Amino acid sequence: MMSELSYTSPPLRRALGKPILTVLKWQFAVTVLATLVAALIAGVHAAASAAAGGAVSMVAGLASALVAVLGKGNSAGGVVTMLIFSMAFFVREY
Repeated sequence: MMSELSYTSPPLRRALGKPILTVLKWQFAVTVLATLVAALIAGVHAAASAAAGGAVSMVAGLASALVAVLGKGNSAGGVVTMLIFSMAFFVREY
């Protein structure tokens, strides 16, 4: 079951598309960089905070993308509802 939803599985990669995967890769790279800088400047606790903050942002972005891609927006109202729910994942984290 988990292998079906793997980040690297071809159906999920195809569904998310290149733009979303590019954003997720950049978010990951910036999270790693921020974690390393935080570790050097302020220590382990700051690094853990930076890593957790980046992870929350990546999970929210992935959840938002999945809701948008896998949603059933059959009408204009359905599309708007789907967009509101997908943004709720992102906004809730901030």
